[in-house]
Amino acid sequence: DDLVLTALATLGERPSILDGSRRLRERPMEELIQALSALGATVDASHGSGFPLRAGGSPVRGGTVVLSGARSSQFASALLLAAPAFQRGLRLEVAPPRVSFSYVRMSVEILEAFGARVATEGEAGFAVPPQRLRATTLKIEGDHSSASYLFGAAAILGGRVRIRGLRADSAQPDARF
Repeated sequence: DDLVLTALATLGERPSILDGSRRLRERPMEELIQALSALGATVDASHGSGFPLRAGGSPVRGGTVVLSGARSSQFASALLLAAPAFQRGLRLEVAPPRVSFSYVRMSVEILEAFGARVATEGEAGFAVPPQRLRATTLKIEGDHSSASYLFGAAAILGGRVRIRGLRADSAQPDARF
């Protein structure tokens, strides 16, 4: 994902130039860029509020940030996934309304699978201390959003479909479908 890549690029010893298709250049990234900058990351989106941008080249200090959850949960997930490498870690509060917040919880589950310590603070706060992650083997579950189209088509047309790799206990919002 372009947002996670942006957050991870800030961790590089040398700056990276990130760019994308015309459609990706239209994607709003202001919340993430502002949060990363507030945490001491070097991010320069001088051509606007998204791609192309330059990120990295100096350590990310880390600290505390409050992030709006109104537009996307992906901004919070991007910060959480990069947080273990921040010098002072991250204290993140996701302010309401929280769009697709279960994806943020899934990001925490992924971090924990790699040995990260993540403390939950209140309803939508997270504390990630600076730490090294450990290698692990991880089976990525199927995408319930993509599968929902096939289930919908079978329901409308009266057919049947079998899809493998979906977890019944998934935290993905579309798992309910």
